Amino acid sequence: MSKEAAIRVIEDSPQVVAYYGEIQGIVDAFYKESTSPKLVIRELSTRTLVDCFFAPDMYQVAVETLLKPNAVIFVEGEVSEDRAKGQVTSIQVADFRPAPDFDDEWIDSFVGSFLEYTGNLSTEEFIREVRQDS
Repeated sequence: MSKEAAIRVIEDSPQVVAYYGEIQGIVDAFYKESTSPKLVIRELSTRTLVDCFFAPDMYQVAVETLLKPNAVIFVEGEVSEDRAKGQVTSIQVADFRPAPDFDDEWIDSFVGSFLEYTGNLSTEEFIREVRQDS
């Protein structure tokens, strides 16, 4: 393929793509009086702001996302992504869900779960051996 043909293919490709997906983030703003009510979510992975438009019957669920400041929520729905930037620009929301709280005790409960994993070696010996092999 020639350079000119490749440029034409890129130029003819849609710059905004839509798909069903999800983001994780923190509520940055709530626009309740706009024509289409929306939450603006600061996405965790990119720190970009994403407009999350929701139907009027989801209003109470949207309000509940504000109950815990800085709580992480999952936003699921029809995603619009700017292909040139590789960033989600908006979502037509199907569902808002709070992320589960991080539980140190639950994480700590896994310590020692794989007793046979290191064989006859202590954890320290096993890690030292793995690092030497890398």
